[in-house]
Amino acid sequence: MSLPKIVLFGDSHSQRSFDPKSGCWGALLADKFQRIADVISRGFSGYTTRFCKQLMRDVFQAIPSNEIACVTILLGSNDATDPSSPSGLYVPIGEYATNLEDIVNHLESVGIPKNRVIMMSPPNYFHETFHQYLVENNQTLHVKSDKQVKEYAQACKNVAAKLGVTFLDLNDIFSSHPESPTLFADGLHFSTKGAELLDQYLYPLMLDKVERFVGTKPLNVKFPLWNEIDRADPSKSFQ
Repeated sequence: MSLPKIVLFGDSHSQRSFDPKSGCWGALLADKFQRIADVISRGFSGYTTRFCKQLMRDVFQAIPSNEIACVTILLGSNDATDPSSPSGLYVPIGEYATNLEDIVNHLESVGIPKNRVIMMSPPNYFHETFHQYLVENNQTLHVKSDKQVKEYAQACKNVAAKLGVTFLDLNDIFSSHPESPTLFADGLHFSTKGAELLDQYLYPLMLDKVERFVGTKPLNVKFPLWNEIDRADPSKSFQ
């Protein structure tokens, strides 16, 4: 059984999309698309757009492009690191924008048109909370500010508009929420509440992509429901 594929591409937000500690937004989507589409996480913790450009061919060579109904791109939280940060992840905002364009153009070159892409801006960021998390877990420190992340989110929005791809402004959605700090487990990665908020906005956009890909609205699950199967001769229901 070959189902349409939904690929969650990006940094740790995507890598951790099935992680209970990060709210499981990928799992929430996978549950809604059961027997309709496969949700595949292709996230890379700590990666920037500069790094992600290097693995585009390998990632998307492994998944037939004619089976991909939707690709989400969520990058920028690491690019927006300050140049002085010990992590060394800083990517200038101009290069960040160019890299996003290159990523979308690569997808198009391998048969995944722009109308299947959803680009998401990096959400807002709580530095003190994340800094404390890194200290407590003996991890490399990151130096950045929410102001920097917001500038990269605007650059992401500009690229999406330029390319004509669907855009979801997570920075605006999350920062304007009255309980914004509770949307993050550690100041950077989503909490369960944050994952549920993301799912609320992302699922309708994704559903539209899958429906357009399949050509059926509303979508039907693969194979008959249990109560639709011929009890006397089940084979008839699968012809």
